[in-house]
Amino acid sequence: MDNRQPIYSDHVKTLAYENLRRRFLDSDLFMPDTTTLTYSKFDRIIIAGIVAVRSAEAFGPDLGRHTGTYFLLQRQEMGLINIWGSPRW
Repeated sequence: MDNRQPIYSDHVKTLAYENLRRRFLDSDLFMPDTTTLTYSKFDRIIIAGIVAVRSAEAFGPDLGRHTGTYFLLQRQEMGLINIWGSPRW
């Protein structure tokens, strides 16, 4: 899981375009046969991308340690968006 630290609004105003992209864009979110997780401490959200091409993907019980809980959804909610179709990679 990638951890992203919060930054202050005054600091954001001084960043160049490439630095803003590096801090906020998650371009590797959807990778074939991979579960990708990014924990943004800026918004306190976890963004996940799951692409199960050849095999099923699953969350392990150790994900709770990233949020300081026994399991991932102990103190959080989950929203899911299922995008079905042919991959373009």
